[in-house]
Amino acid sequence: MNSFEIETDEKSQVGSEFMAQVSNEIRRALLTEKKTRKITQQEIAEAIGTSRSVINRQVQGLENLSARRIAELLWAMGWEPHFEARQIPHGANDITKSAITRGVTIHPPASATSSNAGKTIVKTFDNVSSSNR
Repeated sequence: MNSFEIETDEKSQVGSEFMAQVSNEIRRALLTEKKTRKITQQEIAEAIGTSRSVINRQVQGLENLSARRIAELLWAMGWEPHFEARQIPHGANDITKSAITRGVTIHPPASATSSNAGKTIVKTFDNVSSSNR
């Protein structure tokens, strides 16, 4: 069996991991709605105004998704998208390391802890009232 190693840079890895998280959340929402409300990809496609095959490719992660399309897919399933960005701790990546050499000071938010610092989390919520946002 042949094997090979692919090297990717940190930027590509972070982007790929984030999109994998997003795709997993979309699939999780769809599976939940299929079980509870028997929603179909065809119904999602009709709500958005596209074809079922497009929805299938997008849900399977075979197409790049814009933030807008992510929101539309989740809306059509009855879910609310939620995005949260957190600052990478000082010196934890090439960008913050190079900032040190330029004399730039970067401080992580006070709420960053060792367990969540540098992580980007995508969460979806069902039936969240506007007073809780």
